[in-house]
Amino acid sequence: MKFYKSSALALMTFALAACDGTSVTSSQSITLSSAVSSSSVGVLSSLPGASSVSSLVSSSVPNVVMQTLTIQEAEGGFCSNSGVIDNQHMGYTGTGFADTVNELGASIVWAVDAPRSGNYGVVVRYANGGTDPRSANLSIDESGYATQLSLGLTGEWTSWQTEAASISLVEGNNTIRLVATTAAGAANIDSISIEGDGLAVGLCDGGAISSAGTNSSMGSVVIGDAPGTYPAPGASDANPDTYLRITFDNTPTIQNGVIDIYDASNNQKVDSINVGEESDSVGTRTLKTWLVSIAGNTVVINPHAKTLTYGKTYNVVINSGVLTGVINGQNYNGVSGTQWQFRTKSSAPTSSMVTVDDNGPADFGSLQGAFDYILSKHGGTSTAQINVKDGIYPELLDLKNKSNLRIVGESRDNTVVRARNGNSINSGSTGRSMFVIAGGDLITLENMTFHNSATRGGGDGQAEALYFNSGNRLIVKNTAFYSEQDTILTKGYPWFYRSLISGNVDFIWGYPKAALFEESEIRSIGDSKSPGSDAGGYVLQSRSPAGELGFVFLNSSFTRGKGPAGNTPGNGKSTLGRGADKTDSYDSAAFINCKMDSHIKTEGFDSGRDLNPNNGTAILGYREYGSKTLSGNAINLGSRFSVYKLNVNEVSQYYSNRAKIFSSFNNGQGWNPAP
Repeated sequence: MKFYKSSALALMTFALAACDGTSVTSSQSITLSSAVSSSSVGVLSSLPGASSVSSLVSSSVPNVVMQTLTIQEAEGGFCSNSGVIDNQHMGYTGTGFADTVNELGASIVWAVDAPRSGNYGVVVRYANGGTDPRSANLSIDESGYATQLSLGLTGEWTSWQTEAASISLVEGNNTIRLVATTAAGAANIDSISIEGDGLAVGLCDGGAISSAGTNSSMGSVVIGDAPGTYPAPGASDANPDTYLRITFDNTPTIQNGVIDIYDASNNQKVDSINVGEESDSVGTRTLKTWLVSIAGNTVVINPHAKTLTYGKTYNVVINSGVLTGVINGQNYNGVSGTQWQFRTKSSAPTSSMVTVDDNGPADFGSLQGAFDYILSKHGGTSTAQINVKDGIYPELLDLKNKSNLRIVGESRDNTVVRARNGNSINSGSTGRSMFVIAGGDLITLENMTFHNSATRGGGDGQAEALYFNSGNRLIVKNTAFYSEQDTILTKGYPWFYRSLISGNVDFIWGYPKAALFEESEIRSIGDSKSPGSDAGGYVLQSRSPAGELGFVFLNSSFTRGKGPAGNTPGNGKSTLGRGADKTDSYDSAAFINCKMDSHIKTEGFDSGRDLNPNNGTAILGYREYGSKTLSGNAINLGSRFSVYKLNVNEVSQYYSNRAKIFSSFNNGQGWNPAP
């Protein structure tokens, strides 16, 4: 180790190192007597030279030779970042930099073990190529010390500067937090350097640290060699419900075998995941499913429900040959030992508003994990909200007896829940549905996609994307549902507003009292069971109770598109509905001012089954008014099969607004939802 006898020389050396972009490592040494002076408190200005540092040197304190501990992203002592680790702006040291989210309160957390209590010099290397200066609080949990850093403009995101301060550490483990105090968040942070002899990386959950600077408890996190993985090796704030991911250079192959997860504290196996068909608990359901899947070039591994817990360190073991593919140009041979080790965050959230993200900082990594939490901590009729970030969530869902819950995606096309389930996999409506909402009232789904990837061509059969099994209210806004057969099954009073429902056989069906599809797209797709044909299907099948309006389509569009096999329904190949062949329920559906493509047959409804009633009325059976082509031309309803042609007065009386359509809710008290 190299020591400097002159503090001036050491200060100059440190300043040059900070400015030219090289990392100051623990093997280098500098002299900063100001950092150990008991009177040294406050923020040091940026370090273009040594004068700003030496201004805090107390003349009463002799020169002291000290080492510097530098912590970078994805290293021991780097605990968390409310953002991502990025490398798109050059000039960083290490493997990248911490890019926090652009919002007030965005934070980065480090852990340092100090040999003694006292003041220490700290330097943060950052870049701020934005338009406004930023600032952040730098605080120490254990000592209660806090100060503010000014993260001024650097001109470009590739221009890196340093900001220095003096901080107070306690002997032992210290948690250092950088928290943005401006609305734009913090700057991009390359590293933090702390000056002082005997410093070592700390443990992110406050555990004991060995004298060698490595975690001595079995709850530690070892940084291994598992490229392409998420959570990254050494991660210390993973959600227990997170999906494990391995990203390959190209599309990988799932072979045979299991993926094992071990508790690092005792080397006990906590989960064994078969890469083929599995069984798992989903809320109140136990289902056959697949816990290992491929999305693009990524293998997604879903541990069994509630297997991983908070505040634990885990090792993932995958034997060679279980998965095959190429990562960084090398054949994948699995992981073992501590190569892929990560630690879950210390505790669950407490708020009734939580976030979900499949590969970023959030309260949960899965939507079902958020459901389980809300049901246990904010259940019943208490108000709650789940915000879901863009991503693909490969999970089956189950929500039971929860009211007043909003589930809000970041965007309809990019916040996607996708999984395969069908009647040949899990039989019965409750078993085969991808998402079951049972009981409850005023559940809201917004800005999302729910896709049951089961296919008729694959023999999966009936496969609901959503089963609303409640006699109460459901609100659906700007949300898409994809499947083939039985996409939507509903009861009660659901309102679908500006949404998309796609399928080919009875893909809207059920027992509603009043189900309103307003300004929505109803898309008929090609049947994968007949991949070479342009055969159509049936939009709906109604089994509504007596005296209720049933299904109502208001100002909606009936379109067509490609199915899973690439085929599209031809002209005159689809019907708006077919009878249920039931005597204890009614074939009730109304179509008011809707536009229809030419795939809808001239007769409109299937004549191959008996209807109940055979002849409709203004509030019962098949009803239609004001139908037009997609180009806006009126459709002649004279050839329609068993349809009651509504007049303008009847439309005004029963269908002119939401309040009239939902007037029977709660024994006639009614419901008038707003967009």
